Amino acid sequence: MGRLLRLGAEPAAAWATLTEVGCYRSVAVAGQRCADSGARLAGALRAGAAELRAQRRDAAVAKAERVGIWSLLPLGLCFLPAFVCIGVVPVVIGVASPILSRAGP
Repeated sequence: MGRLLRLGAEPAAAWATLTEVGCYRSVAVAGQRCADSGARLAGALRAGAAELRAQRRDAAVAKAERVGIWSLLPLGLCFLPAFVCIGVVPVVIGVASPILSRAGP
């Protein structure tokens, strides 16, 4: 983009090369708008950076919330069955064996 401007291309055409790149689309739009109006680019870039930061922060929060859910998976798959096999089954067998031995033939 900078090389195109140095070579004498129209600013709108030079900024348009960035519109194909996903994260630079807002920068390209701001550059085209500032090139057409003569406004300073710094304010537009500052607003675009704040918007990108907010999007990244929202994505990070969403990932953190998913980690909380996925961290319960080992509990359900490993610890809970182990608790049932080691803690509950012996107690049930211990309580049921005298009852079943009395009910014999």
